[in-house]
Amino acid sequence: MRRLVPVVFLIVVLLAPLPPFFTNGACTAEFEQASSTFQQMRGEMRTLSAATDYLTAHHMPYATVTQERCEQAPPRDVEYCPGGPILVLSVPVRNVVCRYYRDATIRQQFGFNGHQQLVHLQTDMNPFRFRKLPFLDIELDWGK
Repeated sequence: MRRLVPVVFLIVVLLAPLPPFFTNGACTAEFEQASSTFQQMRGEMRTLSAATDYLTAHHMPYATVTQERCEQAPPRDVEYCPGGPILVLSVPVRNVVCRYYRDATIRQQFGFNGHQQLVHLQTDMNPFRFRKLPFLDIELDWGK
């Protein structure tokens, strides 16, 4: 019994990094599906009031970043300040392997101009990494 515990622990430690190599594109597929869903919602979210009504009606929690905050100290994921408020929401990743080895959420931003019209849409998720085997000329995707 005393020998079995260290052997099981060693096997678990050696196998822990392997799941991200066998996602078969599931993480990227989930990101692309979320991105296309938000692109389709674009028509329903043309104005700030329509967007907040839609997100509230569908029980999707969001945060509002004001124009002033965006210009003075933008949040980490905000790349562009459109001149008005930004609605930021996060969708949890469903695939367990993707959640732990790539990213736990898919972040969505709806940017509005000074007239409260949707002008910018951004979807973010941490990128997958890859490992290249030097002598075999094989590239292994990690959490793709």
